[in-house]
Amino acid sequence: MVSQLVVGVFLLCGTLFQPLQVAAFKPLFQGGSLTHREITELAILRKTAEVCRDIATAQGRDFTLPDFYSHSNWVELGSTAPFSTLIKPELPLNNTAGPSTPTCKSCTGSNCSDNILPEILLQKKLTSGYFSVISSTKPAGKCSHGGSADKTSSREPTGGINKDDIDSDHGFLHLRAAEMAINATVEVLQDIRLATGNQAFLRLVGLSQTSVLAFVIDTTSSMSDDIEEAKRVSFSIIDSRRGTPEEPTEYILVPFNDPEIQLYRDLAHVSGGQTIEVTKDTLSQATAVITDASTSALVTVLQVVRRPVIAENVSFVLDPSLSNVTVYITGESPVFTIYSPTGVSQSGSVSDGPLGSILTVGNLRRVKLYSGNQTGEWKISIVSTRSYSLKVTGRNATLFVSVTGGDSVTVTDVLLVEASGSAVVNGTIKSLGATDFLVNIDRIPEWAFVVQMKGVLNDLTRSLPSPFQRQSPTQQQGSRITITVQPSSTIEPGIPFIVNFTLVTNATGGSYTIRAWTDHGFIVSFPHFLDMGTGGSAQGSVTLTAPSDTESGTDVTLTIEAEDSETGDSNYMALRFIVMTKVTDFSSPVCQVVSIKADCPVECSRASWELCANLTDGNGSRAGSCGQGGKCGHMFCLCKEPFYNC
Repeated sequence: MVSQLVVGVFLLCGTLFQPLQVAAFKPLFQGGSLTHREITELAILRKTAEVCRDIATAQGRDFTLPDFYSHSNWVELGSTAPFSTLIKPELPLNNTAGPSTPTCKSCTGSNCSDNILPEILLQKKLTSGYFSVISSTKPAGKCSHGGSADKTSSREPTGGINKDDIDSDHGFLHLRAAEMAINATVEVLQDIRLATGNQAFLRLVGLSQTSVLAFVIDTTSSMSDDIEEAKRVSFSIIDSRRGTPEEPTEYILVPFNDPEIQLYRDLAHVSGGQTIEVTKDTLSQATAVITDASTSALVTVLQVVRRPVIAENVSFVLDPSLSNVTVYITGESPVFTIYSPTGVSQSGSVSDGPLGSILTVGNLRRVKLYSGNQTGEWKISIVSTRSYSLKVTGRNATLFVSVTGGDSVTVTDVLLVEASGSAVVNGTIKSLGATDFLVNIDRIPEWAFVVQMKGVLNDLTRSLPSPFQRQSPTQQQGSRITITVQPSSTIEPGIPFIVNFTLVTNATGGSYTIRAWTDHGFIVSFPHFLDMGTGGSAQGSVTLTAPSDTESGTDVTLTIEAEDSETGDSNYMALRFIVMTKVTDFSSPVCQVVSIKADCPVECSRASWELCANLTDGNGSRAGSCGQGGKCGHMFCLCKEPFYNC
């Protein structure tokens, strides 16, 4: 939805250059009227406010600013605009009801439409409702929040004033309060926008993607003649991005003088990038490729690396939301042919064919597919005597896809695909609602992998759904180390507690560094190294000691980490414990009733009762008394006196 909104912005801005139309909002300033641009800006702010509210509601979190309009009497006072003082801390809050000023009367049955006192409304006094899930205590005459969870709403004055939903005590004002809350949030977002600027604001609310562009340049003496050309190309790329939506947030320069470039090949591949090897003469030709490949609006459809080499047919799916689809093939000797969904083919040796244009720069072939009907399953047949990589990208202007889904998207497959092989692990998808999906994976690939997602785009503008495919640009690597611990839940203050653990790996031998710590800084002792035996496992233990003065009920997390000293592979286990003081008193307390005075008619609220009792504990660790109250019932008050006598 957000990405579609961005497209709308650009389309509306485009109308600024069209002739004025009579039956439409005017595109240019019209003496106080709202223009296309202003309406679009307000729409973005308004929709962002709605999204913020919906996300907070879905995640069960408070969205403080809108809550003011639901929980206070600002709407009941007849206000038609947001209370701007809330977002301006330099302004005082005037005309609020004092601590002892009555603000409400009891509701008439379930009708709370007029429970705010007339003098409060007449004097425009600002107030809110008390709320507690534990106690019914509140100052005399004060309003309550209301609802079944609010204990204060059962005490005079009864009822509440919240407008959280249409069924609330003041639910008849829910829509007005929601409208006011959205407008107030728009004010906040507008202030942020004016303070940060348009580009920063769009990045803040996720309507503009950003990227970081790194230049890795060989600075060895043999490259001295080529460095100037590399600098020229780098400056050209930077200048072409300056002030545009494609301008990266950061540039990184990495000089190196290591003749082995394999490290940078691996780094580029793991991060979803590519390594283009060019000479000084062809460096300028790489500028266009670098510019295309580093565009922030790109999505990765497919990326694979083949090492060792195999001849195969690779398929990928293009959906209608993609444009500017580009295929990158890097390697010294790949021979390939591309096949469209309709069966049309083009050889990699044809620079301008029926499917696209092919540019060769150094070890890279860039295939830019022609625009048109690209929807469907494409295939690439590749034969190579050396290792190669294949990457398919496109611009996605109208579809935002993530594992958490979208209203117009049906996710059918989530796969873990080995980055340098063909092994695939299929996940089981469980829908958690209209927009969320839970994917269960029974195992993780042994080697580096990427996450690939397939599904169906339910586009209302098309008669039939369209398949789509996306892939994470970065690789993931599952750990080959497993830590298992015998579960235990409680520890005693001041008493050392031993946690035994087992370290297992499918690697052969090796030394592993062990680390252990707690989130409370408790004393821990453990072996700093473990040598893996031929069986692929080793035993260790961590001794954990909570200080003797640790409060009973304290929650503590112990983390045990193991790292392969050679490969850097690591894993950890987090254990949660409760510090509990040892219980020595197993005798139940004794309550002896001394006297009872009670008169409980049918209407209990008008009756009173009195109970006197002795409540004793055998060792005097806890005792208490029963008292009196204004309603029929029971009340217990605990104290630390060994004996209480009414």
